[in-house]
Amino acid sequence: MRIFQTIHKYPPHIPIFEKKYGITDSSGHSFAQLQQLIIQNGYASSYILLPAIEGKTDEVFFTIWNYERMQYAWAKEHGMTTTDLGEIKRAQIEWYKPDVFYDFSAMKDVDFLTKFPIDKKIIKVCWYGIIRDEPWMFPEYDIRITLHKPYVQQWQNKGYIAHEMQPAFVDNWKQYNTDKKEIDILFYGQYLYKEFSNRSHFIEKLLEVSTQKTSLNIKVHLQMPTPTLVPQKWMNISLPFLKKKFPSDRVQELAMPPLYGEDLYEAIGKSKFVLNAYTNYNKEYKSNMRLFESLGCGSLLISENGNYPKGFCPNDNFIPYDLSESKRLFSNLENIVSNYSSLVQTMQASIADVQHIYSKVAQLEDFKRIVQGF
Repeated sequence: MRIFQTIHKYPPHIPIFEKKYGITDSSGHSFAQLQQLIIQNGYASSYILLPAIEGKTDEVFFTIWNYERMQYAWAKEHGMTTTDLGEIKRAQIEWYKPDVFYDFSAMKDVDFLTKFPIDKKIIKVCWYGIIRDEPWMFPEYDIRITLHKPYVQQWQNKGYIAHEMQPAFVDNWKQYNTDKKEIDILFYGQYLYKEFSNRSHFIEKLLEVSTQKTSLNIKVHLQMPTPTLVPQKWMNISLPFLKKKFPSDRVQELAMPPLYGEDLYEAIGKSKFVLNAYTNYNKEYKSNMRLFESLGCGSLLISENGNYPKGFCPNDNFIPYDLSESKRLFSNLENIVSNYSSLVQTMQASIADVQHIYSKVAQLEDFKRIVQGF
């Protein structure tokens, strides 16, 4: 089975990635070199199928379809002069001749299959993980995959083929785990106004706690939007006539820059605990990449109460908390940190179990099973 797997770039990550590896207009990196560096840096590694990580390009061709430098390099190497990213992606598919088109950008490149039809024999699979009340339907695709289990039933109710498939633990993450845990509590991720408003309030409180609990080393790394004026709220009612700055000056002062790839994994490996929170739309079902990144890179996990993927069990392999009672969590952080060593001993067997369930080998086997069942 030959698989063409494509994902989109995360714009804040690219300049940091290129600076780290000295990638410039004059550096002359080939497509293969950029592809290898992306994989080495760990971008989206929880989702990239194992053969691509292992460099087995005869089994999986992986690319970031809208990373211009990378795609233009491939086009030039194959005698193309176009800068149309859709044309380049279709040319790559035609050149590779895959059995499966595995698309992580169906919600980003929405017209691709309409503008650039591909061979009907190719099984079209899309992955979708943006959490809303209802998922997009993606009728152009044969199979839909998600980490958000409620979507599966919603798709199936509409007559579509859908499956749950979680991210996976990457074997080389273990290299980032160190005995020197310099950070007590690490939080990282997006800080947004709407979809993440509950989490944003939680982050604001955590930032203040980081200034008060000086006995703890608390690091909060945020990817934030450009400051703008947004409506204030009262009793969860938006008041458009009252505006406030978001992110506030205080948040910008206290938050640290975002982390990506190896820099993120190194920070997790140096942390005793990663603190996890979800979007407003997750509701009872909980899953995101932090579950895998934290436990995979050697940190313990503190995460919201809720229904989790198979194998993730509160008090067995993560410490649960209630978002509505965040004050209780924050007041208990020093006690949690002081019990770190005993928690490691208590949880390590269960963490190993969940790492086995969601190994890279298991992920690949699960994907092949889904496709072969079509």
